[in-house]
Amino acid sequence: MKKLSTLLLIPLLSIMACQSVNKDKPGEILTITSIEMKNMYGDSTLIQYKDYDILIDSGTMNDANHIKDVLNKKVVDKKIELLVLTHPHGDHIGGIVNNCLGNMNVDTIVDYGYTYQTDGTSMVENINTVNSYTSIRDEFVANGTKYYGIKEALKSLSTVYIDKAEDCYLRWLKHDYY
Repeated sequence: MKKLSTLLLIPLLSIMACQSVNKDKPGEILTITSIEMKNMYGDSTLIQYKDYDILIDSGTMNDANHIKDVLNKKVVDKKIELLVLTHPHGDHIGGIVNNCLGNMNVDTIVDYGYTYQTDGTSMVENINTVNSYTSIRDEFVANGTKYYGIKEALKSLSTVYIDKAEDCYLRWLKHDYY
C-alpha cells in the first residue's frame, strides 16, 4: 500500500496524517469541508478522519441552520471531538450562539482564551455575541466538555492524537499573536 502524507496549515494548528490509501474504504481518508456561508461572510471548516471530527469556527448567526444541516449530514455519530474557535468575531462564533451544534456532543473546546476583544479605543467588540458564546461554552464545560484557551493548549495539549495506529495527529503552531 502506498503511504500518503498530508500537512494542513490553519491559523493555530496543523494536522499530520499518514495513512494507507484504499479506494474501497470510504471514510478512512482525511476530508476537509469548507462550509460555505449562504447568508453572509464567515468561516467554518469541518475536518474528518475516520470517526474523528474537528470543527474550526462556526460562521455567523445567520448561517447557523445551514451549518447545523451540514454537521447533521456529515457527523454521523453526532460528536465533535474537537471544536476550535480562532477568535471572538461574530463571523467565527455566531453559529455557536445560534445553535449550529444542535444536539451534537463536544469532547474538547479550544478557543482564543480570553473573554472579550477590544479595539484601539478599548471599546468592546461584539460583546453580546461573545458573552453568549462564553455562556454556551461554560455550559458545555459544566456538562463534561474539556476546555483550553490556546495558551493553555500550547502547554498541556500540544499534540492531539486522532489515530495513533495511523500516526495521525494535530499539533498547534505557536506564533505569539494570542
